[in-house]
Amino acid sequence: MHELKTVATIILAAVFVLRTASAIREPRSRLSWLASGVGTLALLTLGTVIPQRTIDGWLGGENWINLAQNVLCTVAFWLVTQAAISQDGQRRRLRWWPLVLALIAFIIPFLFITERGATDSSFIPHHTGQTAMWLYASIYMATIAAISFELLRGVATRPARAYWFFRVGAALVILASVDEIVYLTLARFQMASLAVILLLNKAFDPFFYIGVILIVVGIASFTAARSVRALRLQVKLFLLGRILARRGLQSPRSVPSTDTLGRVYDHVITIRDLETMDEITLSRTEVMLVDGSERLVASSLHNAPRESMVESLTITNGAPA
Repeated sequence: MHELKTVATIILAAVFVLRTASAIREPRSRLSWLASGVGTLALLTLGTVIPQRTIDGWLGGENWINLAQNVLCTVAFWLVTQAAISQDGQRRRLRWWPLVLALIAFIIPFLFITERGATDSSFIPHHTGQTAMWLYASIYMATIAAISFELLRGVATRPARAYWFFRVGAALVILASVDEIVYLTLARFQMASLAVILLLNKAFDPFFYIGVILIVVGIASFTAARSVRALRLQVKLFLLGRILARRGLQSPRSVPSTDTLGRVYDHVITIRDLETMDEITLSRTEVMLVDGSERLVASSLHNAPRESMVESLTITNGAPA
């Protein structure tokens, strides 16, 4: 599992860095970009880069790192969901109060956990006998399950194939969260045999981390698709410009703010107009190029609103340490 956590950390950190420029240019991308940053911080609390004991020492020791991890995870999940359920990538007013209430709901029980001790990667399993621990971890996992359900519902009807990763990933996270709540309850009130309790405890990690990795793959696929499309547009723009240059014609002048997609569109329209007026005759190869460029523009315009919502969505580890 440590290797999976490390891979997820690297991917999320890369997405955060690569999306920084876009977040600066486009306000609607900032929510998902922020989520990737928060998600990276949450994964770092797992000791993937810096040892947990060191980070916990910075926070004052006594497993405060566990609370910090779960707060960061909750915020990251919430940001992901808010980005995913926004319609057509449009900005909307965020309701922060449910998130704040959820954080307060599990932070308060954490403060009543006694004898938290030195940094412990199995902090929660080692303190399941305390009611405060049961409340803290159960409320936290219920929050993650509720947010994941909103994510699942928000992308349920999205047609892009990459959303399959989000749907399956969110479903696995919900299953893992329910499993953890059942485990915590049985362990606290000794309502099952030790073998059953241990089985439930061991079942959490595979469900949860596979779900997280699937969502991270979905994030990466959107980011990669955007990069590939940008490269294809650049190539089309160059080749369309050559069609005009061969005939001694100038490329259309786009306004300074026009992006590559708009410039490719301007070239296609210019060439189509010239062809309609019989001012130029295209070869078969050039016809295929212009047709392909037109299809790429149409596809980009169709997919851009949806991708803006999740191209940098991030999810992170929500497991109790």
